[in-house]
Amino acid sequence: MKRDFLIIDSLTPFIKESKEKFINWSKIPYYLLEKKGEVNDKIFKRIFKNYKVFIKKVKKMGYNSVSLDDLAHLTIFKFYPEKLKNKIKDYRKKINLFIKYAVQKEMKVFINSDIMFYNRYIKRFIMLKKNSINILFDYAVKKVLKKFNKISGIIVRIGESDGIDVNCDFKSRMLVKSPLLANKFIKEILPVFEENKKYLIFRTWTTGAYKIGDLMWNRKTFNKTFKNINSDYFIISMKYGNADFFRYLELNPLFNETKIKKIVELQTRREYEGFGEYPSFTGYDYYEYYKKLKDNSSFCGIYVWCQTGGWSSFKNFTFLKDSSFWNELNTFTVIKIFNEDRDPEDAACEYFKGKNKKLFKKFLRHSGYAVKNLLYDPFFSKNEYYFNKLRIPPLIHIFWQNCTLTNLTVMLYRILNGKGKLSLKKGYKSLLKLKEMKAISKKLNLPYNYKFHFDTFKIFYMIRKIIYRGYTIKNINKLYEKIKEYKKNHKTRYYFYINIKHRIGKMFYKIIFRLLIRKRKKYRIIDKMLFNPFFSKILLLFYFLMRKNFPEFTDTQAMPFSTFLK
Repeated sequence: MKRDFLIIDSLTPFIKESKEKFINWSKIPYYLLEKKGEVNDKIFKRIFKNYKVFIKKVKKMGYNSVSLDDLAHLTIFKFYPEKLKNKIKDYRKKINLFIKYAVQKEMKVFINSDIMFYNRYIKRFIMLKKNSINILFDYAVKKVLKKFNKISGIIVRIGESDGIDVNCDFKSRMLVKSPLLANKFIKEILPVFEENKKYLIFRTWTTGAYKIGDLMWNRKTFNKTFKNINSDYFIISMKYGNADFFRYLELNPLFNETKIKKIVELQTRREYEGFGEYPSFTGYDYYEYYKKLKDNSSFCGIYVWCQTGGWSSFKNFTFLKDSSFWNELNTFTVIKIFNEDRDPEDAACEYFKGKNKKLFKKFLRHSGYAVKNLLYDPFFSKNEYYFNKLRIPPLIHIFWQNCTLTNLTVMLYRILNGKGKLSLKKGYKSLLKLKEMKAISKKLNLPYNYKFHFDTFKIFYMIRKIIYRGYTIKNINKLYEKIKEYKKNHKTRYYFYINIKHRIGKMFYKIIFRLLIRKRKKYRIIDKMLFNPFFSKILLLFYFLMRKNFPEFTDTQAMPFSTFLK
């Protein structure tokens, strides 16, 4: 059954021009594409050339819509200084070319925006005029929809602000902090979209901050946010599960709430599963979600992230030179599943174009087994745990391009997973599957970097052994030697942060986990006590005292830890 909205992100051609070693893949890093603070014509000519290649390829696959960053770089407020106004005028001209080209190719264009893009000029204006952010956003939408009337709508994000490392003309802030404010925001700006016959796509993604922090999984918050909203031009956009783009997540039951139209967000360049540097086939999981969604009367499409998401130095650019076969395979397969009701393996074989389909299917199954049983710890990941408003990810110690081994991560797995021996068996079996994949890839001539895949997962397995069998001088030295060898062999690689002591106070961690972590969605009385403003300060102090137990990137990427306590 064909869907109205088959959206794909268009980050690929833009981020390819960034020269940074380590990239934040969350949105177009405009400031990295500038020269001395000015829009660079030469760079944008190359971007536009690659953009045309990208659009032609995804259109041919079946995608009918593209998302483009962002509203901030299309909006000129009167109170901006002339220099910023002139820069945005330049960006408007450039971005309009991208909009027009996609429309010519019969693609809908949606503009992304945070609520609210922010800088010191906006802050000063709000303070002086005492205006609500809704009024400013309403003004921005009216002006942009009028000037760029070929766009089909705007996709808004209210539940996350830019990461710590973002440094540009605009750095977003979370200003819609409660279901009531979100409901008011939607009702106040929706008439503008209805008048212009454009779509407002509202994302439910949140990082656990403020009263609206549990929007993506809490039924009460969800229904308060969307109460009495009924419009043909309003769409809810939801990630498939109740956490980020991880495995072991059931389809979010909130897809069955309200009659409002909904689209599901899917990621094909897997930010927590190697960014496409090794196979991580999503076809099986996405097919299961599809089967549960296809008869849902409110389900109207998909939003596929083929490039967006995460922080890493892994550089592959989907559908362009230096692409990842595995990202493209996922991106092709998912559109065939949701738009043509195709079997995932059959769709994957169509993209592969090889003769030995049976062997290729075996390769995909083996790669999926390794991801789900060694990258993830299956007996930990199958369970749900919650910290305040946040659903704890089913993958804890491996995050983006980082792997962490500390007393905290060891105790988290040991205490919450009583099946450590079985986890080790699954992990070892995964390594054997990788060895089989090496032989298959040679027969099929696949673009598969076995050595990188095996060496990385071998270290993951060694870390799992330390988690469940315990710390010894011998096994920790072996781990250090393996990591040293890994660094020599792979220039682009995972980073390992190891800070573990021989003696770990298990009872101390048991008490902490019982206080802070719950096994059900419903809040406990103790949650309301611990996460009030007073105790949150104590927890923040505890975090700083325990800082060495947390991943190194915590205070340099994404949002600060304090966000999760608000």
